[in-house]
Amino acid sequence: MKNQAKRVLMFGLMIAVALSMLLPNVSEAAAKKPAAVKAKTVKVYKSTSNTKTATVKVKWKKAKNAKKYRVAYKAKSKKSWKKVTTKKTAVTLKNLKGNTKYSVKVRSLNGKKYSKYSKAKTFKTKKLVKKPSKPDEPKPPIDEKPELKIDKSEVTLYVKDGYTATVTASGIDTDKLTWESSDEAVATVENGVITPVGEGKAVISVSGEDQKKECQVTVKSSAYQYVTAKDVLTSLASGNSEYELIDVRQNIDKSGLDMGSYTKAHVISALGAPMMSDEYDYLAADQCVENLKKVGLSNENGKKHVFICYYGGEIAQIGVKVARSLMGINNDDIYILESGQWSMDPEWSSMAKNPYEAPQYLIGMGTLKTGEAVQTMTKSQLTTAMTGEIKICNVLDVRVKADYDAGHIDGAVSASVKENDGSALKEEVQKAGKTSVFVLVGDGQGEDVAEAYQKMLGYGVATNQIVVLDGGMSK
Repeated sequence: MKNQAKRVLMFGLMIAVALSMLLPNVSEAAAKKPAAVKAKTVKVYKSTSNTKTATVKVKWKKAKNAKKYRVAYKAKSKKSWKKVTTKKTAVTLKNLKGNTKYSVKVRSLNGKKYSKYSKAKTFKTKKLVKKPSKPDEPKPPIDEKPELKIDKSEVTLYVKDGYTATVTASGIDTDKLTWESSDEAVATVENGVITPVGEGKAVISVSGEDQKKECQVTVKSSAYQYVTAKDVLTSLASGNSEYELIDVRQNIDKSGLDMGSYTKAHVISALGAPMMSDEYDYLAADQCVENLKKVGLSNENGKKHVFICYYGGEIAQIGVKVARSLMGINNDDIYILESGQWSMDPEWSSMAKNPYEAPQYLIGMGTLKTGEAVQTMTKSQLTTAMTGEIKICNVLDVRVKADYDAGHIDGAVSASVKENDGSALKEEVQKAGKTSVFVLVGDGQGEDVAEAYQKMLGYGVATNQIVVLDGGMSK
C-alpha cells in the first residue's frame, strides 16, 4: 500500500515538472511582438461637426499578433499627442477643433510588446456648424413716393470718336419717363442714350411723376488727332514721309470673324504692333508696350505716329493711350487714321468719313524663299499704283538686264542684283532715297528678290519700306 502511494506521488511530481517546463513556452508565444500597422491602411472618414466640436472616424487593417491598438493624434500646431487604446481596428476621435489640420498614427500592442507607430496621416476636420440666426422681424412697409434718380450728372463726349453715353434713370417706370435735350444741335437723347452732334453744351433732362433730373453734357470735337488716308498716302509718295504708320489690329485672324488682319491686308509700309490677340481679346498693358517697342516707337525719329485699326475707333485709341500714358510719346505727334483701313477699302468706304479708296495700297504679307516675312502686292495692285493719282512706289526690276529688256512692267527700272555686284540696285536706291517705298520685281523662283532684299537692308532701307511683287514676272 505504501509502495503504491509512493508511485502515485512520484507520478504527480513528474507531471508537475513537465508542466513547469511547458509553461514558459506558452507565455513566450502569448507575448510575441506584433506587426506594425501599415500606414496605407489607415483611413480617416466620416468627418462630422456640430456647433462646438468636430468628430472623425479612423480605421485600419488588422496587424499580425496584435491584441490591442494605440491611436495617437494631435493638432498640427500642437507638440503633445493625445492617445486612445482599443481592441478594435477602428476608433472615433471626438472633441476635435473644427476646420483644423490634425495628424494621426497607430501602433499595435501585444501584452508589453508593441510595434512602431505607422507614418502619421494628416486630415482636416469640418468647419463647425453655425448656429442658425434668428430671422429678422419684418419691418412695417413705409408708404413713400418713388424717387427719380440718374446715375450721371455730367458727361463729356467727342463728335469724331463715334461713341455715345447712356444715362440710366431709376425709381420710376421707364414708360413714364420723358427725355429731352436743351440743344439738339449739340446732343440728342433717346431713352437715356446721348449722341453727340456738334461742339457745345447741352442739358439732358428726364422727368416723370412730377420729378425732374438733369445731366450736363459737354461735346468737343475729339480727344484724339486724326489724319486722312489721302494725307498719309500723299506723304508716303514724297519719298520722305512725315508719318510712321502703326497697325494695332491682331496679326492673324483665328476667331472665325473674317474681319481681316495685319497679315491679310494692311496699309503699305505700316508696322504691325497688335493691341489685341489673334482671338480678338485685348492684350495686357505691358504686352502692348512691348509690341510698340518692337517696332521702334519713340520720340527720337521726329515722325508723326499714326495708329491704324479697322475704322479708327477703340483699338487705335488703346494704342494712343498706351503710347502717351505708358511710353511718354509726345501727344502732339500721335494721330489716328480717320475711319481706319475702311476709308481705303471700297467694300467699307461708304461707312467712312473722308474716304479715299485706294485698295492697291492695302497689301498683305508673304515669305521669301529664304524665310523672311515681307510685304507683298499683286500685279494688278502694282499696275493701279503706277497709274493712279498717288504714286508711292519705286519699282525695281532686279532680274538680269536681258530679262528686263525682254519684257517688264511699265514704269519699272532695271536694277539687276546679279550683275556688277548689284551696283545698279544700289544706284537706284540712292537716287530714290532710302526712306522711299520700293517694290521688288523678280523671277518666278524668288532667288534674285531674296538677294536684293538683303542688299537693301544693308543700304539702310527699313523692312516696312520694301514690298515684293507676289509671284514676280511669272504671274
